[in-house]
Parts: sequence; structure tokens; C-alpha cells
Amino acid sequence: MLICSINAVDETRENKTMIGDKLYGTEYFDLFKLCEGVFAAIENEKHQAGSNAGIVDLGDFVVVFDSFLDVDAARDLRLASIKLTGKEPSFVINSHSHSDHVIGNSMFSKETRVLSSYKIKELLENEARKDWTSLRERYSKRTKELAEKTRSEKNPRKLLDYENELLFARALMKPDATLRTPDIVFSDSMMFSGRAMMRLRVYPQAHSEEDIIAWLPELRVCFMGDLLFSHTHPWIGSGDPDRLIMALEEILKHQIVTFVPGHGNLATREDVLDQILYVKELEELIEKNADSNKEISIDSLSPIFRNWRTTAFSWNIDFLRRRFKEKDEEVNH
Repeated sequence: MLICSINAVDETRENKTMIGDKLYGTEYFDLFKLCEGVFAAIENEKHQAGSNAGIVDLGDFVVVFDSFLDVDAARDLRLASIKLTGKEPSFVINSHSHSDHVIGNSMFSKETRVLSSYKIKELLENEARKDWTSLRERYSKRTKELAEKTRSEKNPRKLLDYENELLFARALMKPDATLRTPDIVFSDSMMFSGRAMMRLRVYPQAHSEEDIIAWLPELRVCFMGDLLFSHTHPWIGSGDPDRLIMALEEILKHQIVTFVPGHGNLATREDVLDQILYVKELEELIEKNADSNKEISIDSLSPIFRNWRTTAFSWNIDFLRRRFKEKDEEVNH
């Protein structure tokens, strides 16, 4: 089962001004109106939804962007869409194949079509072939172990890992949790036209094997999926950090004001630039410490990144060390 970082804690959340008007909150997320017909569902501090999502009313039809990890959060997302627009969603877009963005697909009606790229559909179909009954049985035992570990673990890094896995395990154990795969696929790009234009664009090997953004050029809003994490460490180990930087730099060429990240608060262009800087700093740190196995501390980063809290920092360091070693071995052979 593919999973990304779902325990992203932003300690600066209360001090950061959100872009858009907060409408109301549910047990799982807070809803923000970004402009007429465009809404962002931002995961709250409990981090049980698994990620962020979006709702776009294009007039004759409604598009939902991502569907969460937790099926109850996804049920709330569908109800919020109906409440805000008066219509059942016509489409759910899966930005990529990581489970924290797609398990909620099954909570939408059969009339709602799930849409993604060819590659994302292929990856999700491979996941769907797994025996979910045995997976639940395995996680039933694992959930109890993880709950005990979160009560007793003193190491902060290990504790974050256990808490992250426990949230995933509990979401997977819910009776309605299953994997509905996409009904419609496209290759590189696609466009919806209605009261506003929505462009979908595929970026290969950036955050993951393929990632989709949904950009509304007239409204200057972009739903980024996990190409962007706001004020929390992005997980970079499922794709290519250099391609991620290239994708973000290309997106910044467009006149976008509001970015809806896959995780964390609503974001601005400055937040996108911060993530580019973060990835570059990590790569430089690994290169400078290539001959040392010494643990790299978060304090080695620029001050703006030190309050960003998530399991992904240590994961990223481990991934980049392996990547640097593999590249070095290729050069020497």
C-alpha cells in the first residue's frame, strides 16, 4: 500500500494568515472559500483526513480534487460539496496514487466519475488487486502494537513514525475503506470548461511517479496535490527531487496567487519558493556530508525550516543519502 506523510504538524499554523474565507469546520477539515465556486478542504490539526482536498463548481458540474485517506472524512467532503454547490460531484480527480489522497474515492456515488492519468490508474489498479481482507487482519494486530508504542516511545523521531503509521492503520481498518480505481484517464493534459476554465497537467517523476495539478488560470488558483507541502517538510522519496524543483519552477511562471497544497496550510508563491529552497538545501547537506555517517540534524537547515514538523525530514535524509551513494557508485563504475 502506497502511503505518504500524513502526520504533518505545522506548529506555526495559528500564526499564519489563511488565504480565503473560512466557512466552517468538520471533524476532519476546515472549509475555505477561495473565490466564487472554489473551495479548499484543509485538514485540521487532528490529521485524520490524511491530506487536503478541493471543490470546484464549474456551473453545470462540480469537480472534487483528491478524496482523502479517511473514508469518513471523504463522506464529509461529498456532503460539503452538495451543501456548497447544490449538486453531486461529477468528477473526483486523483492527483497521484498515494493512499492518503485516494481511499475516499469509494465514498462518492457511482455517478461521480473518478479521473486520473493512465499511469496513476495503473498504479492504483495494482494496489486494488491486493487482498484487503488479509491486509486488515494484519493491520488489526499492528494497530494494537502501534497504539502501545505511541504511549511508551520516548524518541521523538520514532514517535512521529509510529503516530503516522497508526493514523494510516486506523483509517485502513474502517469497514468502508477500499480502493476504487479511476473510471476516466488522460495522458499529459486535459481541460474542463464552465463558468471558469480548469486545466489539468501531469508531471512525471516529481513528487511521485506521476502527479496532477488543477489550475484555474482566470481565478489564479492552483490545486497542487503533493507537489507542494506548505510549512511542513515535503516527502521527496517517491519521485525525483530535481524534477520536483523543475515542476515547481515551471508552475511559478503562471500568474497564480493561491496554491492549495497536498498537506499544510493554504499557500502563496513565497511558500512554493520556500519548498524549492528546502529541497536544494537538503541536497547540498547530503553532498557536504557524503563522507560522514553522522546524523544530520534539522538545525542544519535555515531557520525558516526548523519549525516545520513532520516525519518526512528523517525520511528525506535517508532517501537522499541512498540516492547520492547510488549516483556515486554509477560514476565510479
